[in-house]
Amino acid sequence: MSERLREDHLRLLALAAGAPSQVRIDRSVGQPPNQYALTLACRSVTTSGPGQVAYRDSHAVEILLGPDYPWNEPTVRMLTPVFHPHVFLSNRVCLGDWTGEFLDLLVKRLFKILQFDPAYLDGNSVANPDAQRWVEANRGLFPLGTVAPGQPPPPKPLITFTPR
Repeated sequence: MSERLREDHLRLLALAAGAPSQVRIDRSVGQPPNQYALTLACRSVTTSGPGQVAYRDSHAVEILLGPDYPWNEPTVRMLTPVFHPHVFLSNRVCLGDWTGEFLDLLVKRLFKILQFDPAYLDGNSVANPDAQRWVEANRGLFPLGTVAPGQPPPPKPLITFTPR
């Protein structure tokens, strides 16, 4: 397991170095680390009062890699409030099917989850029913962005015309 934790740490360091405005490692614990506190910069949603939501562009997250990692999924908990169908009221993130992916890929998946990427919204596996109702009423808003750390922005489409 130590070799896997070392590899995860190196891959996460590379991701943060390649996208410093999007991924910040605030803390790591262990040698090699098995616990991380990160700040992720992407648009998501939080509550701003009863029945009200607001955008939030910076998110603190804690990732704990347990003794059975990578065979069992890590514990991912939001340290800043997020209003999302796959985030429990306890702030734990429901990751869905765990495939044993490397830590950098998990962080990229968290970006997709936070941005409400439709490919990562599963109405059959809901942790927050109120957030799911909000999603169903606002499907036209999603995804909230296309930020993917370590990847260039999508190319601008070519302007084409039809000659007469």
